[in-house]
Amino acid sequence: MANYDSNEYTTQVAASAKAGAMIANAATISGKVRFLQFTVDKGSGALSASDTIRLGFVPAGMTVIPGLITIVTTVTGGAGTFKIGTATDAGVAVDDDAITGSVNAVANTVGSANLNTSVASVAFSARTLLMVTQVGALAANAKYTINIPLVNSN
Repeated sequence: MANYDSNEYTTQVAASAKAGAMIANAATISGKVRFLQFTVDKGSGALSASDTIRLGFVPAGMTVIPGLITIVTTVTGGAGTFKIGTATDAGVAVDDDAITGSVNAVANTVGSANLNTSVASVAFSARTLLMVTQVGALAANAKYTINIPLVNSN
């Protein structure tokens, strides 16, 4: 099983202070609803069913709205599923589908797709690492942008 890191996760892990209201380098968009935007540049070689991507951290006191998650891809080819869940800093799954719930198919086509999720919302009292697990292969040489909407739980 291979692990891959989003650009934002790499920066966040290297940051000297890992606390704060919003994590540096995770895009904050809008007013009361904010979006964490994670970008994964997948080089040559497809992602296999056992691979994981460490997206980055959700700040403490935030609630994720899974039904508004979008995934944008740049390459057509293959089909697969993204399961978005929680992990330890080492990338070990705590709950591999905490955000998405059961079956969450994402067509691997150029453009944007909403995540098909069975979960209404997930609140985080502590800073939490999000991870993506692949179910089925996803295309090589693709760039994935995952937009995760948040609201302040406090």
